[in-house]
Amino acid sequence: MDSDKWANWLKSMYGIKAGNNMPQVIVADHSRLIYYDVDQHGEKIKFNSGSIFSTINGAFAGTVSYKHSENIVERLARYLNDKLVVVEQTVSHHPWGVTLVVIGTLGGLALWLRRMMREESALADDLNRKARLD
Repeated sequence: MDSDKWANWLKSMYGIKAGNNMPQVIVADHSRLIYYDVDQHGEKIKFNSGSIFSTINGAFAGTVSYKHSENIVERLARYLNDKLVVVEQTVSHHPWGVTLVVIGTLGGLALWLRRMMREESALADDLNRKARLD
């Protein structure tokens, strides 16, 4: 990749600064927005087949640690978006089941609140009776 033309993108995605340390090799899994910049031995990936294949094998085996191309805020936003998509799919595929669950939850909450208010009222009545002096 042309490090002069793509300098800002390389810096934001992979932390690669254009300069005299080129060429630099990374192994990227762009579908998960992660990348590897060290091989199985913890050394920077060299521009040779042994180092590159060592990194790929380590990535598949899970022995090489990866880095994220996104910051923590972007990852949190992606996580929350994925959860909202799951909720949307559940509601669209099972509308009656979701409706019953929501009605049941609201009914249970109403009953619980009613019981708490009744207990609070009974407690207040008991306190009033004990406080009377006649």
